Amino acid sequence: MAGVAVASYAEYTAQISSQSSSGFTLTVTGHAYHNKPLDVDLSVWGTASGDLKKVVELFVKGGDLDLEGYGSYSVSMGFGILVQSRHHIILGIKITSLYGGQTAVWILRGKTGNIVGKTLPVSFTASLVVLPDDRTLLVNVDLKGTIAATP
Repeated sequence: MAGVAVASYAEYTAQISSQSSSGFTLTVTGHAYHNKPLDVDLSVWGTASGDLKKVVELFVKGGDLDLEGYGSYSVSMGFGILVQSRHHIILGIKITSLYGGQTAVWILRGKTGNIVGKTLPVSFTASLVVLPDDRTLLVNVDLKGTIAATP
């Protein structure tokens, strides 16, 4: 059974980093805390490349962040690494106020699961992140969702 999961995962990472399918979208939702739980919705897109036996590099080209009570932010760029053999993913993204201005960088570390259809489940955590506008600190960020290859 484990061999089937590994084969599916290898096929997925081959798809996400192949020349014909070099794009990806990542969508996660969850919570962060600032005096109370806040809903978080994060969606990013970009390109992927790499050696499947080592790592797949994710290049974030854009995206959106919605945070309950604080509004929307733009993801202007980022970089990530997906390590196939360990089911690990790390993603660093640059968050900008929707109409420009201050920026903040979020570093999210996570795990990947087994492929479901054409998507790969991901979960991220961060103990502390900062909002760009007023430098509000958010703690215990916990996000879950999927990453999918796009043509």
